Amino acid sequence: MIFPILEQEMFKNKITNVMIAKKLGHKTSKTFSNKKLGKTEFTREEMLTIRNEFFPKYSLEELFKKNESMSSRQTVNIDPCHD
Repeated sequence: MIFPILEQEMFKNKITNVMIAKKLGHKTSKTFSNKKLGKTEFTREEMLTIRNEFFPKYSLEELFKKNESMSSRQTVNIDPCHD
């Protein structure tokens, strides 16, 4: 899980990818799924809409806090100046 709080709250509240995708105006839930999986980035507007419409008790920072072990596997920083 890239966004564990988001995933947990969706599960607890029976909120589906389709429900959120519709609220965001996406034609399919695949776009939202890709963002939730970290394949593409959420826009700030999307994050605000998700929080305001579905999870208002959370701050953006809490709701979209990345799982460090998952995000570190996806981010590789290669510095060409170091051997």
